[in-house]
Amino acid sequence: LVTGRLKIMPYDTHQPPLPPAIRALGDLGDARARAVLRDALVSGRRTEDTEIVDNCAIALAMFGDTDVLPVLRDASRRRPTACDYDIYWGPDALAICRALAHLGNPGIEALLVILDEDTMRPAAAEALGTTTSPKALPTLLSLLDDNDAAVRVGAIKGLGHLGNPNAL
Repeated sequence: LVTGRLKIMPYDTHQPPLPPAIRALGDLGDARARAVLRDALVSGRRTEDTEIVDNCAIALAMFGDTDVLPVLRDASRRRPTACDYDIYWGPDALAICRALAHLGNPGIEALLVILDEDTMRPAAAEALGTTTSPKALPTLLSLLDDNDAAVRVGAIKGLGHLGNPNAL
């Protein structure tokens, strides 16, 4: 069982990286993983391992754990704008925003803040389309006129995720 191995698996550059395994636990949705993820999050905070903390927060968000909202917002502020993915296993913008979308109203409010102030605006627009929020359609439609082409593309993707005929 993966959850048992996560506790004992050392984080070593010669071993497969832990963050993808952590995120897989959230994707699987097995309730047994929740306690392991919480323990890993606490341990990551204690050792200041932001990659582990951020990825645990994303995985816990898949369970609807709103306690991770501040961690996800911190991750969105800390995320590098450009990085070498061979050495950086931190979450990408879309993963952070999709995790926020899983958190319901508090996460949606965080996405709306990101849309106003953040470099992750394209990812926030796309993730907003995966929600059932009544704010999604008018917000995404307004983003079609944004000055940033990447934001417009994110809004189009978000509208595609909504699948709402009123978006046409």
